[in-house]
Amino acid sequence: MNSTNQAEKRLKLLQIHSAVDIALFDVSIYKMKNEN
Repeated sequence: MNSTNQAEKRLKLLQIHSAVDIALFDVSIYKMKNEN
């Protein structure tokens, strides 16, 4: 397996992970706003 392929996979996983984090963050803020 070549290293560039491995790096691309890692980068893609990182992007997905950060996207999920942002989505969860947005949802928690949205819930907070609706409770008040």
